[in-house]
Amino acid sequence: MTDASARPEDEGRPRTAEDLRPDVSDDRMPTWESQAAQYPPHGQPGISYYRGQVTADFHVDCLLCRDENGALVGILNHYPDDFPPYENQGNVNIWVHPGRRRQGIGTDLLEESYKRWKPPENAKISETGVEWLKGLEKKYSGSERDFRDEGWEEWHSRLIREGEVSEPHDPPVAPDP
Repeated sequence: MTDASARPEDEGRPRTAEDLRPDVSDDRMPTWESQAAQYPPHGQPGISYYRGQVTADFHVDCLLCRDENGALVGILNHYPDDFPPYENQGNVNIWVHPGRRRQGIGTDLLEESYKRWKPPENAKISETGVEWLKGLEKKYSGSERDFRDEGWEEWHSRLIREGEVSEPHDPPVAPDP
């Protein structure tokens, strides 16, 4: 969310999806095909880490979701550092294969990213992203998956105590073969 979309009357309150305003129109977003072409098309089923080396000094942390046959069906990119003018440190982008949407793939990728990296506070968001987050909020608000009331640090610490996440959360795991 940009400063322009924040409402002063909400200062200090946990944000809700109703507070979100799109920063990027959907027609300006890259296509699934343009993103999927950057990764191996097949691999181990499930969610795995892939280190996307952009330059010698810059990488993108990628979570790849593959179906039961190992085909790529979802991508989450996490930016560990600023990538001007495109991304701010901590931002994430999510793409789901058009034929596999509304099956929980994006939700699974986002939840896995929250277990690894702190969510961004002022991320840019697309029109479709706003609607998707509103749906997630309706479905998960107040549940064990919602960290807003207790804060991400406490939520993440609780997951570590309960054995759902291993410490530390930042270092990437080995990339896919």
